Amino acid sequence: MTDPLESIDLRINQSLSCGDCGYDLRGLELMGECPECGKNIWETVRQSVDPIRDRLPAIHNPNSVGSGLIWLSICMFLAALVQMVVNWFFVLEPPSKQIPIIQWWQDVPLNAMIAILTLPGIWLLWPARRSLANTRVLRSITLLIIGVVGWGLLGAYQWLQIESLIPYRGVPNEDIPTGYMWQWLSTKVVMLSFAIIFLWGLNGILNQVGSRSRKYRNAKGGRQRLREIGIAIIVAAIGMVLAVITGDQALHLIGLVVTIIANLVVLIGLAFLIVNTWWILQDLKPRASLTELLEAAPESELGVENTEDAGGSEESRQH
Repeated sequence: MTDPLESIDLRINQSLSCGDCGYDLRGLELMGECPECGKNIWETVRQSVDPIRDRLPAIHNPNSVGSGLIWLSICMFLAALVQMVVNWFFVLEPPSKQIPIIQWWQDVPLNAMIAILTLPGIWLLWPARRSLANTRVLRSITLLIIGVVGWGLLGAYQWLQIESLIPYRGVPNEDIPTGYMWQWLSTKVVMLSFAIIFLWGLNGILNQVGSRSRKYRNAKGGRQRLREIGIAIIVAAIGMVLAVITGDQALHLIGLVVTIIANLVVLIGLAFLIVNTWWILQDLKPRASLTELLEAAPESELGVENTEDAGGSEESRQH
């Protein structure tokens, strides 16, 4: 019995790279094979088109939006990496050798710089607001702005705190005025709160734009959920409280370990997020729909094929 798909006389009328070898399949029959590697052309077409994405409103300047998502993910990864390195450095030194505020001062200017670097990524996302035209996207972009501005301003403020703490360099933790410790800790916790606000906004953008990526939609274990990163940030804040304000050595060590593990979870999660945003960028690139990609075979060729078939049938009857 003949496969009905074999009777489809359609051809690729636009440039389409083979899914395996990259050969340009333009002009070849839909039910044929790639001349270079033998992959079924229909399979490449199936992988290329995405009916769900085609039914959604088109995004103006999709390359800008996808690049903005990757840029924001990289900036967040750098911020988490700074926290991770600084926390490791703090663990390697005895708690009484230098106070935590002086020990961790190195990350403060970097946080402010990363906040500034994040702003172009938010600007790149603006076409999504014009294209999707809904309040959810506008709210998400607003949360991104609030998060990054708050993080940057508090980072700069904490940098200014260093001057008032210079006289306490090398002083044991228990000899430092409690007000200084609480001032530093409260600033740090509020900075992490702004990081969660930023994640909240980014999650809204990912839900809107990520629906246009088939690989992102179908990924299960490989798709990073921002809620898990937010929980890890909260755990890191709790660890810092234990590490800084407690006078008990055991609780101090537990707090440091909890903080480092939570930072490591955040770092791994953001690495997965960079991969996810790369998927989205690739699928946001303009692609032809199925009707645009295919065309019927020229009538002249169909006529030749029909003539040959008819001739073959006539010869069979004569024999």
